[in-house]
Formats: sequence, structure tokens, C-alpha cells
Amino acid sequence: MANLMNESMTNVVGIIRRSLSVSARAGVATCLPTLLLRGNGPYQVTGQYTSADAALAYYCSQRFDANRTRMDTFGYPGMLRDLNSPPPWVEIEPDDVDGAVCQKRLHELRPLVEHAQDVSEETLVAQWKAMRDERCRSAKFVLGETSPTPMMAFAEASFRQLLSLAKVLGTEKFEVVWRAVFDFDEFTPAAGVPDLLVWLPKSDPALWFFSEVKGPRDSLRATQKEWLYQHWGVVAGHFLLTILD
Repeated sequence: MANLMNESMTNVVGIIRRSLSVSARAGVATCLPTLLLRGNGPYQVTGQYTSADAALAYYCSQRFDANRTRMDTFGYPGMLRDLNSPPPWVEIEPDDVDGAVCQKRLHELRPLVEHAQDVSEETLVAQWKAMRDERCRSAKFVLGETSPTPMMAFAEASFRQLLSLAKVLGTEKFEVVWRAVFDFDEFTPAAGVPDLLVWLPKSDPALWFFSEVKGPRDSLRATQKEWLYQHWGVVAGHFLLTILD
């Protein structure tokens, strides 16, 4: 059974790689690769869900990492903001903004996406755990309680997911994706940004893509088409239209 699952995943990855490679524009014609999914597949989520939720569950079932776009602090825009900020254990001081900053401090203040390129994942996770443990000790001293173990495990998994996205994108692609996702500031996703950002951890060559998800009888809106045209340099080779049948 495990071999069949691995073979299925390999086939999906191969199909997606080949599909993305055919992205092209020829005059008024634009080629958008499409993945058609059965709406009643085993990846289906229970309760109240959207087409994007079902597609997200499918990609995760194939061992991709993925996240949705959201207008709050969560989702992949929130992940991009975290990667564009200094590591969470680095506190910004007034002198970092107004004073003369030494090279060592500038190195510490680099965005997390840059740290992830030249520092191992385990080293960064160890630094994150040290910060977490210190905050837990402070919380226990002040409040007499600490975060439950499942919450701490989830937080660590989320941090590792951040690092995996940083590794797959690299600094140059990260900058391009950042400019495409956000509008006039880093808190406002641009109109028409796709539903999902999907990536395959530790892939070689790197595999990542946006995915707009459509359910039955749904189609691309004008803002989504405009986003595609405006950011074709990012989209070409990195966009997959996912349709749930």
C-alpha cells in the first residue's frame, strides 16, 4: 500500500510539473494548465467548507505544503509577511530604526527568508525553541500556566512550514511573489490573488505554484483575470487552475 501511495504521489508531481511547463501566451491566447478533481474524492473535508478548502486538502494529501489566501493575519499572505520580517526571536530596538546599526546587528535583522537560505532548518528551529521556552518560563512566572503541548507542537510545525516555503522560493522568487501578492501595503492582498499557494518541500528542482480554485459552474472573475495578465512573469510556469467537478 505504501508503494502504491508513493507511486501515486510521484505521478501527481510529474503531471503537475509537465502541466506547469506548458504555460504560455501567444498574442491574445493564454495557456493556463488545469487540474480537474472529483468533488467526492477521499480528500474531501467535513463540515462547512469551500472549494478552496477541498483543493487544499487534496494537495496536502499528496504531501505538498499549501495555504489559502486570507484577508487577516493568517493564510499565505501572513506567511509571506512573517518571512519578510526578522526572525521572531529578534526584537526590534529603537536604535535599530534611528541609530547607526553595526554589521552584526544588520545581519540579525535580516528577513527570515534570508536567514533560511544560509542557516540550517534545525539551527533555526533550535533558536525558535529557545525563544519559545523562555516565553513559556515567563508566562508560567507571571500567569502560573504555559501553553498546552499540542499548541506548542502546532506552532513548531507552522514555523517549519515557513522555513520550507523560504527554501523552495529562495530570496529572488520571494521578492517577485511578494510584489505580486500585495497591493499598496504589506497588509492588503491585491485584488484577484489566487486562492492557494502550493509548494513541494525539499523539491529539486523547486516546485511551487499558485492555484485558483473553481467549483462547478464557477469561472474566473474579472479581477482574477487582470491579476493573471498583470503578473504573467510570475504566473508563467507557476499557476495551476484547479477545478472541482
